[in-house]
Amino acid sequence: VTEVVHAYETSNRCAILLDYDGTITTERGCSLAIPPTQEVLALLKALTSDERNYVCIVSGRSRTDLDKWLGEVPKLGIIAEHGCFYRPSPDAPWEQGKGPQMLAEVQQWKAVTVPILESYAAATDGSHVQNKESAVVWHFHDADPDFGSWQVMMTTGAPRRIPGAPV
Repeated sequence: VTEVVHAYETSNRCAILLDYDGTITTERGCSLAIPPTQEVLALLKALTSDERNYVCIVSGRSRTDLDKWLGEVPKLGIIAEHGCFYRPSPDAPWEQGKGPQMLAEVQQWKAVTVPILESYAAATDGSHVQNKESAVVWHFHDADPDFGSWQVMMTTGAPRRIPGAPV
């Protein structure tokens, strides 16, 4: 730790990339709404106020949620939905990681995938489907562990069994 602190204190520029869930926030189950604490926001503001630092949050969460929770932090970069969207600072526009055609491609495979995952969620108590801009997530953290794990194994081949599916 001493070496890291010394390297930081003597650096001219520093890129600080922080994971959102489990690093700057404590994951609490599979809750979809976990805003940062005021203490975390104050620490982020302190880090971004140092001209030597470029601070960026990396997350699987939506850009809408991250904007709402972190938008007040000046000069904070955000990478949302595991790299599908990027914004270098609050005053910059969001960019798509794979360009403008990405969301059209996503809609093609979602048309096949979402109904499949919704059917598994309906059959698995304690699970639900989260439909993001660039992804679909089937959360089964609150399901029976054995049944949830079995259902996961069942989903792996489902899209391949549909003729013409673009998955």
